[in-house]
Amino acid sequence: MRHSALGAIVLVAGVIVPSAAAAQGAAPAAKVSAAEYEGWRQYSTHCARCHGQDVLGNPVA
Repeated sequence: MRHSALGAIVLVAGVIVPSAAAAQGAAPAAKVSAAEYEGWRQYSTHCARCHGQDVLGNPVA
């Protein structure tokens, strides 16, 4: 009797814990200010072609 009760507890815990972890999902992305977004947009439009999106540059710049 004792083993079956322990087995039931382990079975229930094995179902509940993964379900709770899946329900949380991925963390939401960090929010950025309007100024940060505008700076990224301007750099992407006018600078990234030569300097690279990661700002490491390339042989052209």
